[in-house]
Amino acid sequence: MQWHCSNNVIKNNAIYATPGQMLIDNPDTGGSNNVYDYNVYWGQSPVWMWRNVSYSTFNAYKTACGQEVHSRYTDPEFANIATLDLHLWNGGSPCINTGDPSLTYTGLLDIDGQARKTGNYADIGSDETLVP
Repeated sequence: MQWHCSNNVIKNNAIYATPGQMLIDNPDTGGSNNVYDYNVYWGQSPVWMWRNVSYSTFNAYKTACGQEVHSRYTDPEFANIATLDLHLWNGGSPCINTGDPSLTYTGLLDIDGQARKTGNYADIGSDETLVP
């Protein structure tokens, strides 16, 4: 989301950054009609850049962008981030059943080819756990 971005919807993502990497990098002071919400952010020494200003806390970034009402900064509890296993711990992840309830998921599949929505809400991230 770096330059001349307008009319983008960024929802239901588990966004992780390693040290020195930005969680959101938006150096452009323009752009309009972008929507950010229902995301989970996690990383070591987090940094968000919004309209060319850097923020080191999630709350400061949320205030600056005026969005991310349902988003959180918390460990998504991936199965094994070191090996890039982005599956969610069944029952323990804050990403389970917390996606945007207004989105339609009919016909969409997760990283394993399973239905994108198996509970009341889709999971946040690329994996859909098979929980009742």
